[in-house]
Amino acid sequence: MRATLVDWLSEVRDEFRLHAETLFLAASYLDAYLAAKPVSRGRFQLLGMACLWVAAKFEEVYPPPLVAMLAMAENMYTAAELTAMEKEVRRAGVRAGAAGLLGRGVCFVVEAAKRW
Repeated sequence: MRATLVDWLSEVRDEFRLHAETLFLAASYLDAYLAAKPVSRGRFQLLGMACLWVAAKFEEVYPPPLVAMLAMAENMYTAAELTAMEKEVRRAGVRAGAAGLLGRGVCFVVEAAKRW
């Protein structure tokens, strides 16, 4: 299942013309999240989208907009579901610390961005 998801994420990356590093970072987030928590089949693609979106926000100058991300999954998920999964992925990174999904520097940037 993971291989199929990463292949689909690669197609999404190509569609949005994202950097290769974004895909690698998303796969890293995916692996770390899957090692920490079980995910049902129905939410597996949602998790992949959230990991790619978080990675794009970190790596890209212009990350894909929410609506475009949802369209890539043929609107199977709502905006609320994607943002909730994004928060879950970020929280998992915060709990894991510097060696986790997101380093402390990124967590600092995320927290600082909330205050703007």
